[in-house]
Amino acid sequence: MPTSPWDSAVPSLATESATGNAACVRAVLGGTEKGQRGVWGVETVFQQERPAEQGDGFSSPREEFMLAGYYGCKFFPQTGSIALFVLIAESFAAPVRATGTAVVLGVGRLGASLAPVVYEALTNSFHTYLAFFYTSAFLMLACFAPTDVRAVCGMPEEEFHELGLPEVTAVNWGQWHGPYALPAERMAICASGKVFVWQRGGPMLQLPSVPDLLPSLLKLWPRDRGSQDGNFLWILDEDYNLVIAPIMQRRNEGGALLEVKHGDLAPGQTFFGRGPHLTGPYRGLARLGGEFNLAGARDGAEWIMHAKSGYTAYRVPVREAEDYFHVQHQAGRNESEIAQNFQRCVYREIYRVRDALSRMFCLLRRHGVRVALGEFRQCDIRSSAAGGFPDLQTCTVKDPGNATACSSPSAEDGPTTLHVIDWYAPGQDRCKSTVADYASMLKAVELDLMRLFQGEPLNPADVQKQIRSLRKHSCLFSREFTDQLHCNVHGCFGDGFTRKLKAVELMLPKDLKEARRLWGLALAAWSSCAAGQAISPEQT
Repeated sequence: MPTSPWDSAVPSLATESATGNAACVRAVLGGTEKGQRGVWGVETVFQQERPAEQGDGFSSPREEFMLAGYYGCKFFPQTGSIALFVLIAESFAAPVRATGTAVVLGVGRLGASLAPVVYEALTNSFHTYLAFFYTSAFLMLACFAPTDVRAVCGMPEEEFHELGLPEVTAVNWGQWHGPYALPAERMAICASGKVFVWQRGGPMLQLPSVPDLLPSLLKLWPRDRGSQDGNFLWILDEDYNLVIAPIMQRRNEGGALLEVKHGDLAPGQTFFGRGPHLTGPYRGLARLGGEFNLAGARDGAEWIMHAKSGYTAYRVPVREAEDYFHVQHQAGRNESEIAQNFQRCVYREIYRVRDALSRMFCLLRRHGVRVALGEFRQCDIRSSAAGGFPDLQTCTVKDPGNATACSSPSAEDGPTTLHVIDWYAPGQDRCKSTVADYASMLKAVELDLMRLFQGEPLNPADVQKQIRSLRKHSCLFSREFTDQLHCNVHGCFGDGFTRKLKAVELMLPKDLKEARRLWGLALAAWSSCAAGQAISPEQT
C-alpha cells in the first residue's frame, strides 16, 4: 500500500510517459518508485529534497507547487498540442501541414531522448533539480515572445480610419515568387506610436520614439549592404503600422546578401487575407509600399521617399481577389495555378499615388518624426538615374498637396530633408489610345525589328524596351480597351498576346532567328485579338 501521495503518483506518471510527454516526466522523475534510481541513475527529485521526518503529508507550499508542476507537465503540453494541431490543419495546405507536423514530431522525439541527459547534467552542475525547471520555463516563455507586427502593436485606434490613408489592397503581382518571411532586421512604428526594432541575432528592442527616424536607419543595422547601402523598403500594413527593413540582408552570419521584397514585410497565408504572419506563401494585404533611399551627400541629411512597389502598381480590391480565388478553386484548379494566373486574369487598378504619399509624409510627422519636406516631383520610372534612383533632373515638380498642411504639436522640421517622388511606371497612365492606335505602335516596332533582323546597326536593348512598353501599355490593363478585343489578352489559364510579346522580348538578345519566329506568332495572336477571335491552339 502506498504511504504517501507521491508513492502512487510517481509510478502513474512514469507509466504514462511511455506514450505521452516523455521529455517532461522521464527527465524530471528519473525513477519509478520511492528511493529507486532511473535508467540514468537520477534519484527521484522529491525523494532527494524531502527529509524523511516530514511524514506522508505536505508540510510546505513548495511541495504543493511542485506537485502542480508535475501534473502541469502532462496537462498543458497535451492541451496546447491538440489546439495547435487543429489550428495548423485549418491554416495550411495539406503538403505544408504534413511536412510541418512531421518535423515537429521528429524534433519532439529527439527532445524526449535528450531531456534525461540534460537533466542530469544540469543537476550535477548546479546541485539542484531546480536548474532543469528554470531552464524549461525560460525556453517555454521564449516560445511566446511576440515577433510579428500585430502581436506587438495590437489593433489601431478608430481615428486612423479618418486620416485618408490608402485602403487595404491585394496585389496580383509576385504571388508565385513565394514563400515570403519577415526579415531578421526590421522596424515597426505602430499606429499607437510604439516603436520596435529587430536585429539579426539580437533581442527585440522597444524604443520610446524615433524623432530622427531616417538617420537612425543607418545606425540600427550594419551598413554592409553593397550597392544597396542606404536603401530601405517600407509598407503601411493593414493596421496602419509602418514597417521598414534594409533591402539587402544576410539570412545568417557570413551568408550572402539576399534581396528583401515588400511581400516579406507582409507575408500572407492567402493573397486576399489571413494575415499578418511570420511566413506565408503569398504577398499578404497592405495599404501601400515603397522605399526610403539615402540621397544627396549620403550623410543621412537628405532622403527620397517613393512608392515603387506592387502595393502601388498592382493593386486589386480585396473582395475581387477573394472572388477570383473561390471561383477558380471551385473550378478544380489548385492554389499554385490560381496564384500564377492572378495577374493574367484579374485587372489591376490604375492608381496614382501622389495624394497617398502626401498623407504618408503627414503620418511621419504625426509620429513625431522631425523631417522637412523637400521637393515633390513626378518621375517616369523609365528615366531612372544610375543606381536605379529617380533622376530628379528629368522629373516634373508637382504640388505637394496635403503635405504642406501637416502639423503636429510633437514634431518640428528637423535637419533631415525628405524629397517625395511620385514615381510612376508604364501601365499606370489612363488609356487614351484606340485599338487602331495600338496597332500602329505595333507596326512601328515591327519595322525596327525587321531592320534589326536584316543586320542594320540597331541596339537590341532599345528594341527590347519598345516591346516591353507595348506589353505593359496601360490600354492592355483597361477593361474598356480589352473588351473590344474579345480574346485572352494576358493568357489567363492559357496562352495570350502579351505572353507572346514577352517571349520575343526575352529571346531578342539571344537568338535573332528564333525571335523573328516568335514575333510572327505574336502578330498572329494580335490579328486574332483585333478581329475579336480567340487565340487558336495552332498559334501557340
